Amino acid sequence: MLVVAALAWATAACAPPPDPAWALEGEAFGTRWTVRIRGPETDAESVRAAIETELDAVDRSMSNWRADSELSRLNASDSTDPQPISDPLALVLEAALRVHEESGGAFDVTVGPLLRLFGFGPDGDPASAAPDPEEVDSARTRVGSRLLSLERLDGQAVLQRQVRHIELDLSGIAKGYAVDRLSTILTELGLTEHLVEVGGEIQARGAWTVGVQDPSGGVATAVHRAFPVRDLGMATSGGYRDFRPAAGDEEGRFWTHILDPRAGRPVERRAGSVTVLAALCLEADVWATALYVLGPEEGFDLAERRGIAALFLTVGADGAVKDFATAPFTAATRAPGD
Repeated sequence: MLVVAALAWATAACAPPPDPAWALEGEAFGTRWTVRIRGPETDAESVRAAIETELDAVDRSMSNWRADSELSRLNASDSTDPQPISDPLALVLEAALRVHEESGGAFDVTVGPLLRLFGFGPDGDPASAAPDPEEVDSARTRVGSRLLSLERLDGQAVLQRQVRHIELDLSGIAKGYAVDRLSTILTELGLTEHLVEVGGEIQARGAWTVGVQDPSGGVATAVHRAFPVRDLGMATSGGYRDFRPAAGDEEGRFWTHILDPRAGRPVERRAGSVTVLAALCLEADVWATALYVLGPEEGFDLAERRGIAALFLTVGADGAVKDFATAPFTAATRAPGD
């Protein structure tokens, strides 16, 4: 199961599609997937089978929640010898390592031991006490993408870990990859105008209206803002869905499931979110997490410098939601004729 707190509401949650469309939906990665397709309905069961086959392939490769996945088997090995990995896993890791460097370490796929200490992830105990500082320091010795090297030898992707017991957690990027794969499958089937959503991550082919959820922390799934997109992937990262009171804290702080690798502890901003648009949902997914970790000031500055289409939502003490977008986001979501 792949879990992130990104939530974005597709056309079905905002407004009817402008053209006739048909839909399929189901469950995967502990969440729901939805596909909307424009045009005459074809063999829906064959399309569903192709979708579910691809989702299962991603799960078998990249899930931390099933012991027989490629990723879980890799994590179970304590070897520091170079190990061959599949091309899909290599593609996702290459993107993760690149964004780790470009974001100054705000995104890191090796934070699993720290997430577990704070009660998150497959083996985390939500009722656990605050971890001892010595435990955190010990876990941090095997956290850091600098401890990974990925290369291709004669066409084979090879991963090497510099110290033992490094764990990989792809929950901040693999779902975006899965969305891209479903979009590719649909295109290959001739279904070229579609909207794919997996647990909030989106890929739009053609013109669609999408929206982002109010991130103020309430249980209602109200849409804060809707906007048009065309041929873009979209992902949202925020701490407003998967969080808990910080254990032993008397100041009313919260831990979110999103960990700041630089500090070695969860991000404590329960409200607010970052939405990113990119050609690939994988890119949107990884950058949404990195920018959320960086925060609305540092993250916005980096997004502007790198030309990332990003929307930042912040929540004031009065509960009011404010949004501010980078220039590329504003340009990408401008309605026709504006």
